[in-house]
Amino acid sequence: MTTERADKDPNAMNFWQQTRFYLFEPWWRGVWFIGAIVWGVVLNVIFISTGGTEELLGIFSVVPLFAFIIEQQNRSRKLRQEKLQRERMK
Repeated sequence: MTTERADKDPNAMNFWQQTRFYLFEPWWRGVWFIGAIVWGVVLNVIFISTGGTEELLGIFSVVPLFAFIIEQQNRSRKLRQEKLQRERMK
């Protein structure tokens, strides 16, 4: 099974194309990224407004961002592996 757009080499794209590819393709990655930012901001505002007494809010605020980063690293690894397999077949 190949990842989406595996035929497109992210290294051959310019900065803005790479940013769009990694953050917003497919569409749900963009929703995840924006949602993770909003989640972090909201929980940090609540954390600060309570005087820092709810320490778990600070920890929970970064969970979606860490999950997004881990998923992006896995995606990048899969794209590299698929590229190597295509090059071996040539």
